[in-house]
Amino acid sequence: MKRFSFVACFVFLSIFSYGASINFPDVEIYSELGSDVNIVSSYKINLEFDTGLKYGLKFALGIKGYRVSTLVSNFINFDSFRIYSKPFDLFYLGYFLGRNTTLGKSFLGYSGFQFHQRPHFEYIGYKDINGTGIEWYMDLLDNLFQPHIFVYQPGDTNLVNVDALFYLNMENYKIEAYFGLNDISIASALANNTLAKRFGLFLSTVYGKVDFFVGLYSPDSLMTNIPGVDSLYLNVTEHIVFGYFEQTLALFTRPSSYNGYAENISNDVDIYFAGGAKIDALGVGLENSFLMSSNYPLTDRIGVYFYFTDNGLRYKFGLYYNAFGNAYASAYGGFISITGSL
Repeated sequence: MKRFSFVACFVFLSIFSYGASINFPDVEIYSELGSDVNIVSSYKINLEFDTGLKYGLKFALGIKGYRVSTLVSNFINFDSFRIYSKPFDLFYLGYFLGRNTTLGKSFLGYSGFQFHQRPHFEYIGYKDINGTGIEWYMDLLDNLFQPHIFVYQPGDTNLVNVDALFYLNMENYKIEAYFGLNDISIASALANNTLAKRFGLFLSTVYGKVDFFVGLYSPDSLMTNIPGVDSLYLNVTEHIVFGYFEQTLALFTRPSSYNGYAENISNDVDIYFAGGAKIDALGVGLENSFLMSSNYPLTDRIGVYFYFTDNGLRYKFGLYYNAFGNAYASAYGGFISITGSL
């Protein structure tokens, strides 16, 4: 994967030199100095290259890292490679290796490396479509409606999966609906009672002053089974700006598995609250994370934060202290977080 990605980098740079555009649709960078006096960093970044009409191709490259503490040889881990074309200028057809896209993603509230620091459990959205496969999608009605079909093999199975994803992009609302099956051989999997389903729904509003984000996801379960409540992912977030006052409240529960990794935290509910002042692109205030689970004692982390936004990126600086409980590895510390798109 690394050797292939280095070749991909060379191709990207060559294309970019001929006038292609580049952007960063997903940026998640987090660095923390904890009570153990060690600086650790986690990141998840996507780069996209569009060659335009001259070549008619799109390329994408993803990198990620979990709790990196030194500039060692594996500081950069390549996460994905994607290439797309638009045959007859009608639809997009692409090939992907690694992570294709993240579903149910929100840059506000209780998500990302600040709150979820275990490797592979960052909960940026409810699922990554990850593996080796192809994707087909179309932009319909001036990008109002966008259907996607994925046929791929995840890295943790030898079965070919098939997923359907639909985006509805209205002026003040965005809806994302997802459904997937763990085996493209549907008839034989049904006969053997091995066919598993998964589904998700994400709703977001984009009013600016009053916004809501609701994400619901059920991981793989047999077609004949009804998913249990404790197996579901749920993230409900509201964000309000009233004058110079800004407030965020989120309710979060973990699913039974996340991106192919079994989740060992059960019977959990996390509550996050932040409140403070916001003036244009600047914000300052207090935040609190309250964690309940059968796996650890009741935990409460309080903190102060300051942030500013610039060119689609949010730069957040904060200090935190664990009032009680030990769900977090560090008792106190400070952090820098950069999230958004560029």
